[in-house]
Amino acid sequence: RNMGCRTRISSGIRWVFSRVDEAIFLEDDTLPDATFFPYCEELLARYRNDDRVIAVSGSSMLTHGSPDGASYWFSAHPRIWGWASWRRAWDGYDVEMSDWPAMRESSAWRARTPLEQRAWGPFFDDVKAGLVDTWDAQFTLLAWKTGRLCAIPSRNLVDNIGFGVDATNTHAPEFPGPRPAAMAFPLRHPASVVRDAQCDAEWMRIENPPPPGLVRRILRRVKRLVLG
Repeated sequence: RNMGCRTRISSGIRWVFSRVDEAIFLEDDTLPDATFFPYCEELLARYRNDDRVIAVSGSSMLTHGSPDGASYWFSAHPRIWGWASWRRAWDGYDVEMSDWPAMRESSAWRARTPLEQRAWGPFFDDVKAGLVDTWDAQFTLLAWKTGRLCAIPSRNLVDNIGFGVDATNTHAPEFPGPRPAAMAFPLRHPASVVRDAQCDAEWMRIENPPPPGLVRRILRRVKRLVLG
């Protein structure tokens, strides 16, 4: 029977981690570059016992990485269009989001950026209420509750072919990110496990562009300031 994304995928991941300590996940609409696999394998081994890291992602909306030239950077947002993780990171996952009401009143939530709060607050509400059939919002909430980070490649390694009018969730005409490209090896590792807030903010702006009317008002205001 069709259990839906929320139950089927989360229960499948739970089943996987009941049998192995770490795994790479690809859904049926994700098409990885071949270098996605050795990239995941190396980072799974490198951060296996580092509880600061919750996942390794193969997808990126950005055309660049951190300015230090590392092969990947760290985000507060787990990205799941081709990803890898460990059993120890999945522990604490709650598909029902039981802690969300308390989390919304916490200092951890107030520490999120205003755009994160505007974009994710209503989304978490809808997922909690069962209005959105998904499993990954719960994983993001787990990352934010625990302060863990996700490794993001400096170049996109995974195409998402599940966009279009007939798609389950992604109704844009096509994948909005850059085309997949091969990862260069050997990997260059970041100097520390610290969130790249600038890259995170850029990604959030791509996912949550201002409405057209707001853009026009901003442009008119800038024009008045420049031209008088």
